[in-house]
Amino acid sequence: MWTNYVEAWKSAPFGMYFFNSILTTAVITAAQILTSALAAYAFARLRFPLKNFLFMVLVATLMVPSQVILIPNYVFSPN
Repeated sequence: MWTNYVEAWKSAPFGMYFFNSILTTAVITAAQILTSALAAYAFARLRFPLKNFLFMVLVATLMVPSQVILIPNYVFSPN
């Protein structure tokens, strides 16, 4: 029944939960874009020792799917 949705929405501060989720997402996305842009600039324009090795390490970590580290994250969780 549709009234159950209204009652559930009123039973907890879902508006605050939604705002917290949006705020967290926005901050993390902005930080990710900033750090990625700085790293991209460094790899594209600057010359520094071990540049190629560090770039290969970065690319290798991007190629590991998140499902691969799902079980180790669960095993090492502080629960």
